Amino acid sequence: MYIKSLLFVFGAVSVFHGHASAQGVGGPQRPNIIWVIGEDMGPDLGCWGVGVHTPNIDRLATEGMRFTQVMGTASVCMPNRTAMITGVTQTTLGAVTMRPPARFMRPLPEKVKPLPAVLRELGYFTGNIRDRQIGSTGKDDWNFRYAGKGWDTYKLADLKANQPFYAQFNFQMSHRPFKQDHEHPVDPKTVDLPPYYPDHPVARESWADYLESIQHLDRNVGRVLAWLEREGLADNTIVIFLSDHGEAFLRGKYFLYDCSLNQPVIVRWPEGCQPPEAFEPGAKDGRLLAAIDLTAQTVACAGGEVPSWMHGRPFFGPQARPRNEVFSAADWYGGACRLKSRSIRTERYKYIRNFNTAHSVHSASTEYRRALHPMYHLVELLADRGELGPLHRKLLYEPLPEEELYDLKADPHELNNLAADPAAAQVKRALRRQLEEWIERSGDLGFERIDPEHVAFFDDYRAKSKRQQADRFNALRESVRRRVESE
Repeated sequence: MYIKSLLFVFGAVSVFHGHASAQGVGGPQRPNIIWVIGEDMGPDLGCWGVGVHTPNIDRLATEGMRFTQVMGTASVCMPNRTAMITGVTQTTLGAVTMRPPARFMRPLPEKVKPLPAVLRELGYFTGNIRDRQIGSTGKDDWNFRYAGKGWDTYKLADLKANQPFYAQFNFQMSHRPFKQDHEHPVDPKTVDLPPYYPDHPVARESWADYLESIQHLDRNVGRVLAWLEREGLADNTIVIFLSDHGEAFLRGKYFLYDCSLNQPVIVRWPEGCQPPEAFEPGAKDGRLLAAIDLTAQTVACAGGEVPSWMHGRPFFGPQARPRNEVFSAADWYGGACRLKSRSIRTERYKYIRNFNTAHSVHSASTEYRRALHPMYHLVELLADRGELGPLHRKLLYEPLPEEELYDLKADPHELNNLAADPAAAQVKRALRRQLEEWIERSGDLGFERIDPEHVAFFDDYRAKSKRQQADRFNALRESVRRRVESE
């Protein structure tokens, strides 16, 4: 339906300036490009085979293409959004902490520009849409200082008159606190609960609430698609659906397991745009990609040459470069979650090096997580009653090991750490060497000493957060306790 002829998108395109004009020299109109971003969600969608009602996103997958192995370079929103808006890994930018005051943010290196600035130089009008009716928040969450212009507009009404445009639509419906969907309720008894959580009604209900929040997100994605149709823009707009990182559950968000790094991505080419040779509507693409590759691909879609300073790589067209590994990082995300981990993921293996082993998955939780995540309380209360199995006790008591190695083909949930297995020693050594070389080569600034004033800010933030979240914490704790005792 969305496949016709237009041969310039991934070939040589004349670069010109001027927002209102969409005509190249002797060429046809260039495509608009939008990113539709959901928060805190993995590939838990109907089109991924999950029992959830997501007809609008599923429609995108039918008309577009699903990418099933897209990994973030960070496992939480601000660092990963910083990487995606620049195409540069956040550790190279020194953007490793979570929402520091502006005085602690570094300026971007001289050559590095955020994506809106790169596209503006290619003649694109840029917008980060704040629209109550559609539900888009206009969220940036960049962890850097930038003296240049960010966006041209935050208004939806400005886009049509200023083509070609690049716009983001950010939706928070899948972020905690979850909102139940009474129109299409998800039965907790039928959910496919990940095995690293105890199979308990509290865990199942929390997971069902998460899936229902994605259904609310889907309705807002439908509003974006309806707006494109209504304004006559669907035939000339590339739609890229993605999340800002993976699932916000215990062991998920903040850590370097696939449940936190794997971002669902769907790309739909418009009817007036010739897709690349490998593009097949309705198909899934299992190539290993980094989320920052979407940034580079967006530049290529706009007809630009991907800047040499970008770490992202286009995965379609003449500029495409294959990727054999994705490097990711987890750092100091607030007063409680003082991580320092790096990972390398290949098609088959994940190697994680934890430089701070003082925490278990459970004890590294932030005050916000303690107040809003039933799973946090569930594992504690079940342990107190002697009802927590060995696998789940690891979440609670086992400090992060110095090294972790997982065979993703045999162990997709990353449950069996092979780091001490002699049979896997050669793989571990090779991946460790690659990771060490990347840390050095990429100029990883996450190992620099954090300013004492910055440390004091985070400690104060944690203390304030604990006070502010006390009522929520106590109410959730009591609610989970009653459920555990009633089972």
